[in-house]
Amino acid sequence: MKIIYVHQYAGIPNQGKSGRVFSFCTQFAAMGHEVYLVTSAYSHLRITNKLISDPFEIQIIDGINVVFINCREYSPKSVSRILSSLDFGRGLKNNQLESCFSSADWVIEGS
Repeated sequence: MKIIYVHQYAGIPNQGKSGRVFSFCTQFAAMGHEVYLVTSAYSHLRITNKLISDPFEIQIIDGINVVFINCREYSPKSVSRILSSLDFGRGLKNNQLESCFSSADWVIEGS
C-alpha cells in the first residue's frame, strides 16, 4: 500500500524531536508499505531545520520518503507562523506532489 502521512510539524531524526509521527511511518515501512511523510522544511520544534530553495524536496530517511515543503521561518507566537501554515497548505497543492499522491491508498493527516 502507498501511505501518505501529512503533518506540518513532524519531527525528523537528527533534527530534534523525532517523535511518534516518524515512528508510525517507520513501522508502516517495516510492514512493506511505501510511505511518504509530508512535513514543512521549517518548524520551531526542531533543533535544526532543512533549508531548501525549491517548492519541495524529497529525501529518503530510514526508508521513509520525507517530503519537505518550503515554508517561511517564523517566531513561535507571531503572524509569520500563520503565514508559514498558509505556505504549507499551498505547497500541498503543488501539481507535482498532487500527481504523486493521487495514487495513495491511505492518507493520514495530523496536526
